[in-house]
Formats: sequence, structure tokens, C-alpha cells
Amino acid sequence: MRPHYVAFFLVGLMLIAPAIGLSESVLEDHSESETSARSSSNALLWGAQVAGSGSTDSVQSIEMDALGRTYVCGYFYNSATFGNTTLTSSGSYDIFVGRLSNGMWDWVQKAGGSSSDQCQDIAVDDGGNITITGYYYSSSSATFGSQSISGRGSNDIFVSRLDSNGNWLWTKSAGSSSSDYGYGVAMDAAGNAYLTGYYYSTAYFGTITLNSYSYDEAFLAKLDNAGNFVWAKRFYGSYYQRGRDIDVNANGDIAVTGEFSYRINIDGTELSPSYQSSSYYRVWVAKFTNSGQLTWAKMAGYLQSSYSSYGESVGIDDSGNVSVSGRFQYLMDFNSNNNHRMYAYQQSSNWDCFVAKWDSSGAYQWAQNAGGSSTDYCYDLDVDKTTGNLTIAGMYYNTAWFGNSQLSSSGSYDAFIAHVPSTGGWDWMKKFGGSSSEYGYSVAMRNGMYAFGGYFNGQSSDGTGQISFSSSAGADGFILMYGADQDGDGIGDQVDDFPWEPSQWTDTDGDGFGDNLNGWQGDSCPTIYANSTLDRYGCPDADGDGWSDAGDDLPNEPTQWVDGDEDGFGENPNGVTPDTCPNEWGDSWRDRLGCRDLDSDGQSDLNDYFMNNPTQWSDSDLDGLGDNWANGEWNETRASHWPGIWVENATMSDPSPLDFDGDGFEDLGAGGPWGPYDDCIYQAGTSVRDMIGCIDSDGDGWSDDGDAVDDNPTQWEDADGDGFGDNPSGTEWDACTNRPGTSTLDRFGCP
Repeated sequence: MRPHYVAFFLVGLMLIAPAIGLSESVLEDHSESETSARSSSNALLWGAQVAGSGSTDSVQSIEMDALGRTYVCGYFYNSATFGNTTLTSSGSYDIFVGRLSNGMWDWVQKAGGSSSDQCQDIAVDDGGNITITGYYYSSSSATFGSQSISGRGSNDIFVSRLDSNGNWLWTKSAGSSSSDYGYGVAMDAAGNAYLTGYYYSTAYFGTITLNSYSYDEAFLAKLDNAGNFVWAKRFYGSYYQRGRDIDVNANGDIAVTGEFSYRINIDGTELSPSYQSSSYYRVWVAKFTNSGQLTWAKMAGYLQSSYSSYGESVGIDDSGNVSVSGRFQYLMDFNSNNNHRMYAYQQSSNWDCFVAKWDSSGAYQWAQNAGGSSTDYCYDLDVDKTTGNLTIAGMYYNTAWFGNSQLSSSGSYDAFIAHVPSTGGWDWMKKFGGSSSEYGYSVAMRNGMYAFGGYFNGQSSDGTGQISFSSSAGADGFILMYGADQDGDGIGDQVDDFPWEPSQWTDTDGDGFGDNLNGWQGDSCPTIYANSTLDRYGCPDADGDGWSDAGDDLPNEPTQWVDGDEDGFGENPNGVTPDTCPNEWGDSWRDRLGCRDLDSDGQSDLNDYFMNNPTQWSDSDLDGLGDNWANGEWNETRASHWPGIWVENATMSDPSPLDFDGDGFEDLGAGGPWGPYDDCIYQAGTSVRDMIGCIDSDGDGWSDDGDAVDDNPTQWEDADGDGFGDNPSGTEWDACTNRPGTSTLDRFGCP
């Protein structure tokens, strides 16, 4: 979030304009116990280093969007590497702004001119649109993308807008003929930007002119979404009045903080401590509407004596409560009655960190400090807009107390991040340090994740051995991300789409399958919401059988998915239209599915009696003639139970498809439902008495085999076997039926 400065008497080296180069850090391999530790609440998720080529490289401000992506800005010297991108400055120090996802650089941009330019603060909306501010050396121009700006004096203020992909949209300049600084920026839901800092001499904000009656004058300004200044106002006094930070909530309420010496007038509200001096500073904090109307203004510090306090950072939650963090000496009063007083740990001129809260109407709520026997600063603060919980970043020397807890530095100054509930107190704190000095300048919190940045010297680590950085050329910047991570994959639970699965963390299309193809149920179609689960995960499956359309040979049939011979019939025997011949291409469909059918009549060759005749396939009586017919006159004469169908131009048609010999008697083996059945299916006959459809030479109804007198249609029985029939009504009747005989003149068949 907020950029910060270090007092000259603390570390003069840090006043040299820093430069930046960032590279991803690599988390070391961990044992199971270490991974388990990472899986706990507020675990270290990832880190990135600002690895420049010399001097000081610093992460001045940090923010997160609704997707958990991390945005940073700062400055780098000479050259710096950001992942796979290396930037080279146009002058000594240049501005950088970039975005990381899970510790990896998505993109980075630079801006600046031939001298020293710095980004001091960044604001990001839920969609990832970015506004940054800081200052540039205005005696020479500075370039932001394709736009160049030039100012009026020494250092001038800039404010720039970028989209979520890092494209420069617009840049504006403001300032006077002297030195002017942009220190804080915030964005509302409509894309308006709010700006604070300070200027010296008459300053210009677009067409708006702000006068100056002392040295530094604090200002508050609003720009619309297109970068036009809407309004600007100054907060004046007798000596030094500076704006350090600004925040805005969902209702458009604005909170601003900074420091002043002697006295300050904020939109008509005079803040004047009983002890006034140009050399000692107090905190001022104010709340405004989005139209710039003052709601209230307060001061804090040692109001009766010569000790200083500075408001470094401010946050306002959606209920309108305002919180401020900073640093102070000896003690702080939060009203002129001295009944809200807080002492430093050593009650001396050493610096302690403080956090304080006012409610939406400006009533003091609580304050607390952290520190020890030396110099301890709170540089930055971020607030959870819904809960009002706070996260603080800063630095401490030796040992610092946070309520009943303490941190001990590894060397000189160590950086820290700490969490404060909305009601006050210290929940948890973590350090980043080494044998030299580390400074925590920036912090952001979003959805249970905590981003922390600043710069370090030499060898520094998080104190648990999980991550370690080493700077080889001056001071380098750092970025650390903390959050709950129950699966230990380095991605915070709040932005981990699979907080219980270490091999997955992102589900771009929201279908329940992770984007990591090599992880558990890796999504083969990560940008398409889909439902396949069997051959691959997360791809379109139109029939819902679990097989992706790309891997489903029959994508519109839920009971089939494999068709090895590619004939359109699936291999699942229990599914619809299963392939009878799964290893051979075929298009048969009448008797069996998916088998060879040379004449393409739908009947498989295995069961086609006429495999080369597309008009015939069945021969029920096996007489070599097909059951189908083409003669339309047969439609009226054919029995309804006969097999076959009318086929245009059918050849080799059987007029009696269930009667092999065509004698009019159907064959039992042909499957005809009507009897009597032909007893002599391969030989046409007319017999009907003893046998059906057999040869009856004399036409008496008796088959020749059963006719004792097969040449006499009036006789068929011959008991004595003499050749004369026993039927007295017939011709050549045997007069002696029980005695064989040969008589023929007077009677037949007698001896």
C-alpha cells in the first residue's frame, strides 16, 4: 500500500533515491514437518526479491485485487530483473509498477526520465485497474508508456492510470516551481482517484491553483476516471504540513493523514497543540466526503512538549471507522484533555510504533504501541473494509514488544508484519531480517492473505528457514505473501480454488477441475466450463457419459463412447446399438450392427443369403429366391404372415417365400405360422391325406408313398396286396379283399 520515508538522522543512506529490480524467489524444498508448518494459518506462501544492480532497490507500495493478484510499485537503479524481464533505467532511478500471480511476475512496466523518479503509492480496484503516484524530477521530462510529461520546478507530482494488463492509460502532472511530492493515492468504485502529498510554493492541479503561505502545504485532490482534476484543496499552517496517506471506502468516504509542525488548518478546522514549534511534528487525521467536504479532523501526539509523532498510513473501513499507524516519541495524546494518553515503552526520545482508531464520527476508540529500547516504526497499514481488522508493516531494532508478545531482530533493524483486530490488540506478528537492516514499507490484506514488502541488505530470511534472500549490490527489495494454506501448496486458502488439494489451486473456468494438468484431476480444457471425467477432466461432454467429446467416438450417445473400427457402432455390449463386429468396420444394421455388408442392404454378410444383391437378404425357405418382392400386384395376394418387404426393382423374388418346392404348402422349418406343413419340402406334391405336399401321381390326395394303388385315383388301399384297391366305390374294386387274386373279367382280385 503506502510508500514511506526514513528520517535522515536514522539512516542517511536510505535518502539516496532507491532503484529496483525484482526477481522471483524460490521456496526451498521442505521436509514433511516444514510443509505442515506452512499449512497452518498465516503461513508464508511465497516470496519475491528485488534484485537490482546497485544502490538501493525498494518496494514502496503493495496492493491486491479481488483475484488475489499482487501489485507493487517502487523504484530501481540502473537495471533490475523482474522474473524473465529486465528493465534498464533512463536515468539514475526509475519508477516500476508490476503484477504478480502466486509469486510469479505477470508483467512489469517502467517510467521515468534522465534523473531520479519514484513511485510512492499504488491503488488497485477489484478489476485490477491501477493508479500510482509519486514524484519525478520535473526539470527534465519523464515518460510513462507513450506519454511524456514535464513539470514546473524541481520535483513534481505525477499520477498515472494503468489497466490490469499493465497498459498505460493516462498520466497527469501537478506541482509548483519548487519541490512537490505525491505520497498517497486511493481509488473508488467509479474509478475516481484521490491524491495527497505536499507542495511548496503556488501549485497547479490541472486548471486548479493552490496557493502556499508557509513551507510545505498538504493537499487533497480528486481526479475523475479520465484523469481530469475535479477539485483540489490545501491544508495550511505556519511551517510544515504534509500529507502522507489516503484511503477511501465503498461509500466514498475519504480518510487522510500526515504530520504538521506548529499548527494546521484543515478546511477551516484549526488544529493547534499547546506546545507549538516548527521543529516538532504531530499527527493529523481527517475524514472527508467524496465531494471534498470535511467531516471531521483530529490531531494526536505529545501536544504539550517537544517530542514528535508522524502519521504514516491511514485506512477507512466501510463503516466509516478510521485507523492510523505511524511513529512517536515518549508519549501521545489523542485529545487536548490528556485523558487518552499512551506512553512509549522507554518513555524517551526513542521511537515507538503506534496504531490508533477513531469511529465514523471522529470519536477516539483506542490506541496501542509496539516497541522496545530503540527505534521502532510503523510505516504502513491496511484495513479489511468489512471487518475493520488491520495489518501493519514496519521495522524494529533489537527487541520489540507487541502487547505480551515480542520479536527479536537478527541483526540491526528487522522488518515486521503484524495483525491487529478491529477492537485493538496484537493477534500475530512475523519478521523478516538478517545481519544487516531490513525495512517493512508496505502491506496489503485481502481475503485472508497478507502481502508485505520493503527492502533489505545482505542476507535476510523470514526467520523460519522457509525463504532466504541475499543482496549482492546495495539494498534489494522484497515481497512476501502470508495466508492460511491448509494443503501446503503455497497458495492461500482464500484464493486457492482447491484449498484441500496441494496439486491444484486455480480453476479458471470454475468447473471443479484444476488448471494444473499434471495435478489431481487436471483440467484438459482449463478455459471451458465442462464435465468430462473418464478419458480426461473438464472438457465438453455433450452426452454426459463422462467421456469428453474429443475422446468420445460417439459424443451424442451416453451409453457408447468407444468405436474402435469407426463404423458408428459402439463397443459397449450393454449400450444402445452395440457393435456385433467391434474389430471390423461394417455398416450392417438389420440382423446385427456394425458388421460387413458388401451390398449395403443393411444385412450383414454373415447372415445375407444374397450378399451381392442389395434387394434381397433373406431366403426363408432356402429355395434360392429372396423373400422381398417388387411386383406391386403381389401386395394384394401375399399372405400377411409372409416374410420380406416390397423393394423397388427387387430381383429373384420368391412368390411363396415359406415354400421351398412351391407346391403351396409352407415349410415348418421356414418358420411359417400356418399349417398344415409340407412333409416333402424339397419335392412339390399335392398329397393331403396321409402326407402334405408330397407326390400324388394319381391325384387322389394320397402320396405315392402312402398310396397302395398310386395309378388309380379311386383306390389307395390294397389289403391283400394284389394290386386291386379295397374301395368298393372305386374302379377295379377288389372283390376278394382278404385273398390276393388276379381275376379281371367277372370280378377283380379274386383267385
